[in-house]
Amino acid sequence: MSSIRSRRTLFATTVALLLAATNLAAQWGDRELAQADRDRAAAIQAAEGYVQAALRHDDLATRYVAPQFGGRVPAQLSMVDTLRVACHLVAEGDRRYHRYLELVQVRVRLQAQSQPLPRRLVEELDSLRAPPMQPRHLVRSAELLAACDQPDTALVAGLRPLEHSPSS
Repeated sequence: MSSIRSRRTLFATTVALLLAATNLAAQWGDRELAQADRDRAAAIQAAEGYVQAALRHDDLATRYVAPQFGGRVPAQLSMVDTLRVACHLVAEGDRRYHRYLELVQVRVRLQAQSQPLPRRLVEELDSLRAPPMQPRHLVRSAELLAACDQPDTALVAGLRPLEHSPSS
């Protein structure tokens, strides 16, 4: 009889521990999901600034936004599209920044040899100074950079409906 009671007690204790562990794991997972949602919301908020700046300049919208939407600049972007466009702008800003540095190095080398920079490179150098895009190291949002580092499939899968208002 006592053996049956001790087995029941052991079973009840085991069930209670399993339920407690499951509950703790669920709470931990909820915290991680909540943090992921906050990170995504911060990334979207930062992305909106980049995208809106590009959309305010017709030449930038035509050059960098429209090609991603079949040659047309959309009137409104989804959260996923906003992040994609912002990541494209950051990558393009980074590419332009590194090209600018290359051209500056070429100019310095040529100046050291008392040679002028070819006109084509002068024009390219001038054009690279203009855009309101930033290279990665000047992007202030770590959440935006983290979102840009994800493959597109992870980005789309990770964007569940969020409380999102474009005006905030």
